[in-house]
Amino acid sequence: MKLRSPEFEGIADSTQSAADSETFERAGIVGTLPYLSPEMAAGRWSDVSTASDIYGLGAILYTMLTGREPYRGEDLDETLALIVRGELTPPRAINSKVDRELEAICLRCLALDPADRYGSADALAYELRRRLEGRPTGPPSAVREAWFWAKRHPFRIAAAGFAFLLIWVLGLAAKVSEFRVENKGRAERLANQVESELRLIRGATKLLANDPRLRAELAASESREPPRREVVEDLLRKRIEGENLFGIAGENPLVNVFVIQPDGVLLADTLPGSISIGRNFRVRDYFQAFQGVGAARPRGEVYVARSFRSVKDGRYKIAVSTRIWSEGGDLLGILVANVPIGPRLIALDMSREPEAVVLGPLDRSDPSGDRPDPKPPWEYIAVLDPRYLGLAADQPLEDRRRSMIPDFEGDPRLRHVASDPWWGSLVDLHRVGDTHLIVETTRRAPWPLSWLPNSPREFAP
Repeated sequence: MKLRSPEFEGIADSTQSAADSETFERAGIVGTLPYLSPEMAAGRWSDVSTASDIYGLGAILYTMLTGREPYRGEDLDETLALIVRGELTPPRAINSKVDRELEAICLRCLALDPADRYGSADALAYELRRRLEGRPTGPPSAVREAWFWAKRHPFRIAAAGFAFLLIWVLGLAAKVSEFRVENKGRAERLANQVESELRLIRGATKLLANDPRLRAELAASESREPPRREVVEDLLRKRIEGENLFGIAGENPLVNVFVIQPDGVLLADTLPGSISIGRNFRVRDYFQAFQGVGAARPRGEVYVARSFRSVKDGRYKIAVSTRIWSEGGDLLGILVANVPIGPRLIALDMSREPEAVVLGPLDRSDPSGDRPDPKPPWEYIAVLDPRYLGLAADQPLEDRRRSMIPDFEGDPRLRHVASDPWWGSLVDLHRVGDTHLIVETTRRAPWPLSWLPNSPREFAP
């Protein structure tokens, strides 16, 4: 049998000439000294058997692999002593090209105990043949058989791996697509809910602004000095309480309703002991919306203003405003109703919607300094948030502010945008009706995308 393998490249032929070998003779046994088995070297003639021949074959194989005999001392006695002790240097320690399977075959042939060697030359030949065929040697093992089968069929493994990867990628893409549809649907559903609740608040605000008694009192007060604040406030409270206009707000009721004169001065406020009467709020968004270009808005429009921080109690609020008109079409004032931001809006309870918030642009105008807010893009804050615990006047929402894309302000027709899912999360943004409010829903992307670190969100239409 010929062994053709890189392990043998550059190694001298194992056969040696008579001049290079010593012939050992004892008790009728003749052999080349470095290839004698331990039992022969020790003179244990009763132990000499076929296993001794297997040892000699192993010694030849060792020489072929390493270029040197298994044992060779300075003289005959030292060589015999080395053979008997069996202190053998493994072939791989001499020639790193020798693979582990071939080394194991060689070392089994050179085992010190004859019982540990191969039982016959056929058994040795069988192991060598399996090694040449790329099959595992030694005790049977399903794992080793599978491993060597894979080594013999790399192209099949590569094709199977590619097919598996393709199926997995297609499955992941389908799952991501499904998540996209679900997250978008959730954002749209919440946006419709918020719009529905706001429609109730806007309707109640419009009813108040069209109250004939309120309009009559404001029209008559134009000829009086000072305006009858107490009368206006009494009218508002009776109408609100008598018809329970804003009782639908449940645990998050509208705190107060106030009336601003056409010049921006606060005339009346349903909040008892209001400190803002007589102050000018013309820089606020709920007033500015009806000035200049905003004056062209439909006559009965109820505007959902940008969120603001109240100068009365330091809380952030959502406001809706509409104009109060006289019978003759003159502007009598602006009626504003506001609600503090929180986890609820009428029947909508955001605490049941984890990973979803409603965002609103922040009105940072300063009434005391008469400074209006800059133009878009604006800063957005969470106005309906399941994690909201209430904010004191000295808590400016720094940890809850969100930077939004300017596209929503630049294009009022834009309804929805979504993030790329390749950074751990799927994020959808959906506009609430015709307002500035935006619903944001977040969902962890499928594995393994969920392992990726979140990066700055990049939104795509």
